[in-house]
Amino acid sequence: MEGWGTPINPAGDCSFAASDEDLTIVVPGTETPHDLSPELESSTAPRVVQPVSGDFVVEVRVDGMFQPGDESTQPGRTGYTGAGLVVFADEGNFIRLERATLHRQAGEPEPYTNFEIRVDGRLERIGIVGELPADQSKPTWLRLERKGDLMLGSVSLDGNNWEHGDPKELRAEAWAGNGIVAGVAAISTSKGNFEPRYSALSLQRGSVPSDE
Repeated sequence: MEGWGTPINPAGDCSFAASDEDLTIVVPGTETPHDLSPELESSTAPRVVQPVSGDFVVEVRVDGMFQPGDESTQPGRTGYTGAGLVVFADEGNFIRLERATLHRQAGEPEPYTNFEIRVDGRLERIGIVGELPADQSKPTWLRLERKGDLMLGSVSLDGNNWEHGDPKELRAEAWAGNGIVAGVAAISTSKGNFEPRYSALSLQRGSVPSDE
């Protein structure tokens, strides 16, 4: 997929449609989750990634319908759909920044921006509803920027004005390695199909100013 990277489809049941302008990932509604949570022994979410090294900035726009429903395919968890950016040092050490919606049983859908880090297979701190801007009716722009041993995450609802989450510290030894990849992923514990669309992908090597 020129310009996007290499598709990874661990469950073998997702599909990818890419052009010069956008990428759509189709995650089917099944009885099993397409999650990206090694702490739950569940890492079958589809993604498209490419190699990166040193400091970099990756940015993407995310559109689509985020309606997981209140029945989750992940036991003991809420319905969830999320789409956005990922950066992997390895399968146990990675960053997720995604437009997302939670839907608790008998509750209302809760859109939010989810910014999380896994450290040696453990979730260090869960993303919190209301911590960063989110709007179900608008596209979302997402940005991850590596600066040395920190990963900065930012979100925008118009592509111009950005709000920043608390930086994630890249403490694991894996972040000093050469196998780091960055790209997009789609996560779903919904029993319905999930088809997020990504566009305006940019990847800049070398750090650039975060505030605009």
